[in-house]
Order: sequence, then structure tokens, then C-alpha cells
Amino acid sequence: MGLEVHATPAPLHEVLPRVSAVLHHGGLLTCQDALTTGRPQLLLPRYLEQQLNAQALQRMGVGISLSGRVTVQAISQAVHQVVADPRFAKQAVYWAKTLHGRGLASPLSAIVQHCLAVLGAG
Repeated sequence: MGLEVHATPAPLHEVLPRVSAVLHHGGLLTCQDALTTGRPQLLLPRYLEQQLNAQALQRMGVGISLSGRVTVQAISQAVHQVVADPRFAKQAVYWAKTLHGRGLASPLSAIVQHCLAVLGAG
């Protein structure tokens, strides 16, 4: 298993296609990017938003969340599990396909058009 460490954050759109899993704190954008790319995730949340995101992803079956005082051994075991257990990759790909099927475009245009139609101005 190869490990690449960056001195500065690498652009996710360049990194995600090359990795088999993503380890991060659970920020919403990283969660979304990893999920829409079909990558399993190991989450180490620190704040409430991150904890909620991590819990949701864990319920979806695409990752593992570790919180509290986490040991290096626990992280190592979780990394191995996320990468080695094919269920995480299978679920991540399932959700990526599901999200792509819904369309990733902004819903703002459709919302505005609906509002205009309801108001009789569309």
C-alpha cells in the first residue's frame, strides 16, 4: 500500500481519481468530493459539522469514523479496513453513481423557474 504525503494541500480533483480511500476530518466539501468520486473515507472529525458528516457517511456504508482520543494503532487498523474491505468501495461507487444520476448541476435555476411558474410570471 503506497502512501503519499503532501507538504501543501493537493487539488482534490487531481488526487481523488488516483487514491483508493480518503482520510480527512469530515468537512462537507471533502466529503462530497470523495463521495461523488466513489472513494471510501476514514474520518477523524473534530467539530459538530464534521461529526454529523462522518456519522452520515458511516451510516451510508462508505467509511469509518473515529473520534475522541484516537491512537495511531486505531487509525492504522481503520485505514486497512477501509482499503481492504470491498464493501466500502462497493458502497462508495453505488453512492457516486446515485449522485451522478441525480445530476450535479445547481438546483437554483429549477427553483427559480418553479417559483416563476407558481407566481404566473414564467
